Amino acid sequence: MTTNNRLGFSLIENAYDSLDHGIEHLEKAVTEDNPFEYKRAVLDFCHAAELLLKEVLFRINPIYVFDKNDLFKRCEDPLNPTINELYICRSLEVNPLCDAIRKYAPDLSANTGANLKVFSNTAAPFRNKIQHFCFETSEEEVRGILLKLSYQLLSPVYTYLDMDKEFDPIMERLYVAFRMENVINYHSEELRDQNKVFDIGSCFSCGLYGLFLLFDNSTGYTNSCHCVGCGFALPKIPIEEYRVCPECSGYTLIYSSELQGGVCTYYRCANHKDGGILISMEFCTDCHDYKVEEVCKCTEDI
Repeated sequence: MTTNNRLGFSLIENAYDSLDHGIEHLEKAVTEDNPFEYKRAVLDFCHAAELLLKEVLFRINPIYVFDKNDLFKRCEDPLNPTINELYICRSLEVNPLCDAIRKYAPDLSANTGANLKVFSNTAAPFRNKIQHFCFETSEEEVRGILLKLSYQLLSPVYTYLDMDKEFDPIMERLYVAFRMENVINYHSEELRDQNKVFDIGSCFSCGLYGLFLLFDNSTGYTNSCHCVGCGFALPKIPIEEYRVCPECSGYTLIYSSELQGGVCTYYRCANHKDGGILISMEFCTDCHDYKVEEVCKCTEDI
């Protein structure tokens, strides 16, 4: 007598499986110096990103995940399709998917700081290059893409979905797989040999404790910073661009157009200790100064 065991699958479980497989490929890539494994790691991480974003939309309304034209073409009632009809509908590609998230789940970015552009503008095009073109890359480029995608998008979406599994172990396995401790030690020795004065803080782009903050001896201010993990950098920081950091009260806050937020360059600031937390910061066109955590000269004069 045979029994039919029913199998259950979910987007979240599939996403976590993709991340797990991606890191396994990454670990092989580094230890075996195998380019094919790097390729698989990128594909798996991008697949996980798509699944998690689709899960966000599914929880609001399943039809938001699918191409509108395909819904009207294949479903008797496009606004209330059956599950069997959805099985044959085309789901959204990356850019329309990110647009749908912005429209139907704006609180994802507002509440967690999730950066959809790191997927649509950086990781997804790189995946397409892997799938459809012949090109050369480097471990550094792959490392930067995976660290940024994980820290700026995957981890915030995990928080937003309130998943049972924590994302922190994924980040830790990424750092170990890329042997970041060795990279940081090697870079530190290089800077010491050059008589550079520096501190190390947490990167605001990837969360790695690998943001090197270099000082100008004549002013005592940080005049540049760069992350040895993801490649994020502020190569030249004019002193006049600094503002007061609301967290540590130091004159150490600088705006990053890439991250669209404020970066504190004081390595002892709590924002470094918490893993590189961006500060809300944007330019105010009325008073021609920066608005930091919704406060600028305009609001101070009220």
